[in-house]
Amino acid sequence: SGGETDAITDFSVDEGDSLFIAAILNGYDAANDDIADYVNLVESGGNTTVRVDVNGNGNFDLDLAVLNGVTGLDVHDMENNGNLVTQIAV
Repeated sequence: SGGETDAITDFSVDEGDSLFIAAILNGYDAANDDIADYVNLVESGGNTTVRVDVNGNGNFDLDLAVLNGVTGLDVHDMENNGNLVTQIAV
């Protein structure tokens, strides 16, 4: 992955924080696609890197953000609980 990765120092699922990624997902449909094909959470050193595959082809080519001091997240739980916004409301 290239470019700068945002660092988020106070992300908390318990406080209802969310990452809005709907605008960068190409063709993702929550009813038919697995969010794990589009978003990968990688833990390292007490932090979690949110990696995104914008088209779900298995190439996680965008490190979207590093959640400093955050571990133990599950991408499915995040989506189901609204901490990972994957659809644009119409």
